[in-house]
Amino acid sequence: MRIKYTISAASLVLLALPACERHASASAMQRDVAGAETAYHVAVTAAEGEHRIAMEKCEAMSGSARVACREQADADLEAAKEEARARQTSPG
Repeated sequence: MRIKYTISAASLVLLALPACERHASASAMQRDVAGAETAYHVAVTAAEGEHRIAMEKCEAMSGSARVACREQADADLEAAKEEARARQTSPG
């Protein structure tokens, strides 16, 4: 009788293990998603800060140099945002 209970208890534990692993991987996935979102926001915020600095430098210029400077600053910002998006959605 004691052996039956031991076998039954061991069976229950073995059946419960996959459910625990799924829960652990779901938690890990949530942490990964939150980390990716945080990294994305940090990268975009840094890019926006660099953009503001570049635009201030552009203000010291005049004419076509100013226009070209602004266009380059805008292009750099968009490229940084695209890179941040790519890193956020790429696996691993």
